[in-house]
Amino acid sequence: TGSPDGTHTVTHNIGQQYCNVTVIDTNDEVIIPDAITYDNANQLTVTLSQALGIRVVVMGVAPAA
Repeated sequence: TGSPDGTHTVTHNIGQQYCNVTVIDTNDEVIIPDAITYDNANQLTVTLSQALGIRVVVMGVAPAA
């Protein structure tokens, strides 16, 4: 999401709870969030101390069909 907020919920639908996550600000710089909470196998929440517009890149291996 690019909208400024302190909490960003990301639905990725990979089916894997513990994915690799990279958080990028609007200047294309990697930032370290205050927290990343792995909500379930298809969603995570990124928490920031201040409202920022960010992009969240989630990488994981989808389960075999």
